[in-house]
Amino acid sequence: MIALNLEGELDKCRDAFVLMCYLGLRYSDYRKINKNSISDNYLDITMHKTNEQVSIPIHPNALEIIQKYNYILPQLSNTKLNKQIKKVCRYAEIDELVIDRYKTSKKYELVTCHTARRSFATNGYISDVPIRDLMRITGHK
Repeated sequence: MIALNLEGELDKCRDAFVLMCYLGLRYSDYRKINKNSISDNYLDITMHKTNEQVSIPIHPNALEIIQKYNYILPQLSNTKLNKQIKKVCRYAEIDELVIDRYKTSKKYELVTCHTARRSFATNGYISDVPIRDLMRITGHK
């Protein structure tokens, strides 16, 4: 998805989604990222939902995205981002079939902002990030 050559809104949506994948953020917390919340390659933020202060290490690829926008990230509505990220995923050919009990969908049709958060947790777990660290970053008890 990162390698897709996109422009305009789709480029911004892809970048926002990828950033949420790297940081494990909810959409409401993504909107809080600014230059003041970043120091020494850590994002220090108070989670909107839990009111918990967390310090999240910033992957170099995530920092590159943040710097691309000079620390002023695209402010897209949650609805628009959810709609546009489906297009980005379709362009990235994330189109394998997903079957649940009642219907069959293409995977890109199911992607939302929250998918980024789940991907962060799954990828962290697979990469042997300690469970306590994942829970602290995502705000899970």
